[in-house]
Amino acid sequence: MEQGQSLRQQQTQKLAMTQELRQAISLLQLNTPELAAEMQKAYLENPVLEINYNGAEPALGTSEPAAGSSPAADDIELARYLASDGNGGRQPDYFLSNADTAEPHENVAADNLTLEQMLQREVGFALHGASRAERLAAAYIVSSLDDCGYLQIDLSEVARATGVSAEQAEAVLRQVQHIVPAGIAARDLRESLQLQAQARGIYSGLLARLIEEYLPLVAEGRIKEIAAAEHTGPREVQLAIDRLRSLDPKPGCHYGDAVAPAVVPDVIIEEQDGTYTVRMADGRLPSLTIASAYRQALRAPDCDEASTAYIRERLNAARWLLKSIDQRRTTILRVARELVARQSGFIRYGASALEPLTMQDIATALDLHESTVSRAVAGKYAQLPRGIVALKEFFTNALRSSASKKQLPGRKSRTDSGTAGPDDVSAAAARAAIKEIIAAEDARHPLSDAKLTSLLAERHIVISRRTVMKYREQLGIPSSVRRKRY
Repeated sequence: MEQGQSLRQQQTQKLAMTQELRQAISLLQLNTPELAAEMQKAYLENPVLEINYNGAEPALGTSEPAAGSSPAADDIELARYLASDGNGGRQPDYFLSNADTAEPHENVAADNLTLEQMLQREVGFALHGASRAERLAAAYIVSSLDDCGYLQIDLSEVARATGVSAEQAEAVLRQVQHIVPAGIAARDLRESLQLQAQARGIYSGLLARLIEEYLPLVAEGRIKEIAAAEHTGPREVQLAIDRLRSLDPKPGCHYGDAVAPAVVPDVIIEEQDGTYTVRMADGRLPSLTIASAYRQALRAPDCDEASTAYIRERLNAARWLLKSIDQRRTTILRVARELVARQSGFIRYGASALEPLTMQDIATALDLHESTVSRAVAGKYAQLPRGIVALKEFFTNALRSSASKKQLPGRKSRTDSGTAGPDDVSAAAARAAIKEIIAAEDARHPLSDAKLTSLLAERHIVISRRTVMKYREQLGIPSSVRRKRY
């Protein structure tokens, strides 16, 4: 076999992941609040950009120099601005923090104490007349609670660490346990439920015995077994269990939670004359523009080469940023309009009217990559006439139904390869149907999963009993045995 060397020319195509392309991809997956923060960051880092908040004039005035102004006059004006605050002695509204502008009843985050902070404050009042060692023991107990309010250490450790006796440690624990919320500082679930029932004055009779002896059977829903052991009827046991379930198994979990941020919609879907229109929710976004003074500086005869190169580089970065923001807007609008065209029933009626739809379906229709659609909907929300929903809720997998079944009323037929066919239903619609059927059932004779399967088949939703069980559990609905009322 002969070996040798040769030259060969070959033409190939490949995509280079440039910094600008990375920026465009990054901007696409940002939601409205994140994009607003990114725009402000870009404004602070790039001097050629100007920002306008909510249509207000920039604090420093326009980028165009005033007629008759001179560099010296500009320097004097800048010095005056820096000496004051540039806003007549008042900060611009967009530099004020939420704490400065929020209504008193809305500014609650600062007072949102953790469980330990709240209890340490209450212990100071509850043990005001106690000895220093006892107050130290109480503080030690409070600091040893987990997030749910349960004591995670033995009292012997409390006594050893704080120098109190075992009896004193027990007495201090009892005092801590009488602090609101009831059930706090318990050593197990049974003790926590006892403390709560005692605080409400209901710790007696069958309820007390349920807490003391039958908690495992209650968890398993074995009502008849409890009734037989207590020589009473299942209805009485069930009523006692209802009262038991009104108690909180995690009494400390409601403290210190961060205030959930308000959901900001990225697109607004409105109904006009029977049709839906889609527009971007741009009202919360500032606007970025390129200052004309820097374009003029490039044409100035006294602008040196280094300054020209820096200004040109900053201008190119600003132009690419503005182009990426506009491309993000266009992509999200295209995706949202396609979602509206395919899921008008979901917009009007909710999950029960969802059509089977995947991100690949949208990508194929819009000639986009599936990852682009995924980024366009990630973390984004749409404001519908019935409320705000995540854009990802528009997607649901198809359940392949029997080809012999009739097409559902109002269900569209799609025969594209890999998409849902005319006899397919969505998983979300199946879950909604299960929830609806169970909500209407006779609680004294709850429907089994097998019965639910047959009832769904009557609605042309043909799925297995195992799938029904899976969807029921996803909805948080217990089995028919545990749903039964006596």
